[in-house]
Amino acid sequence: DFTISPAPQPIAPVTATFNTRQEFSWTPVLGATSYQLKLRSETTGNLVADVSGITATRWTPPSPLSEGNYSWTVAGFTSAGNILGTFSTRSFFYVGGRPTITSPIGSAGSTRPVLRWQNVLGAASYQVQLNRRFADGSETVVFNTSGITTNSFTPVNPLVSGATYRFWVRAVSSTGVLSIWSVPATFTVAAAEAPATAPAEIPSLQL
Repeated sequence: DFTISPAPQPIAPVTATFNTRQEFSWTPVLGATSYQLKLRSETTGNLVADVSGITATRWTPPSPLSEGNYSWTVAGFTSAGNILGTFSTRSFFYVGGRPTITSPIGSAGSTRPVLRWQNVLGAASYQVQLNRRFADGSETVVFNTSGITTNSFTPVNPLVSGATYRFWVRAVSSTGVLSIWSVPATFTVAAAEAPATAPAEIPSLQL
């Protein structure tokens, strides 16, 4: 009998970060004496780093990474140089702090939906802009709110039932650096249900 060792599980970074030399960390693999990490730029498609012989479960790039999208994967190896299991599933992150919206996307069941996005490493606050979209393609700004210190925001005033909206988020670092805006998310607020009406009473016959 033999067992297949699980791949390491990436811990960080798995979301956007402002740190251009963000430390990479992952869970240990039983029996591994070293690890190999591959870092790829999703912007250029180039392999940025392919580092083997890492004896800890963390690694820091020796030089700053350029702003953009990246992915990384890691695997454990025995002292004989044999891989244990497989490389981990690729994890994605953005250097420069660009947030990723998580919900709502497509539809919202409430007129005050909670707007959510992934946490950004190194962010001190966030800014959210919500626009209403009309059938002719035009848009109007509903609100643009800054100073949000969590990764969610609920509109103060109810949105219009049946209307379509889209919103963006950007992060602000502890030193005041602004990220670029996120990819926008579009959603339609569920139309309000018509109130139920009681059936008309049938008049009784007068005999």
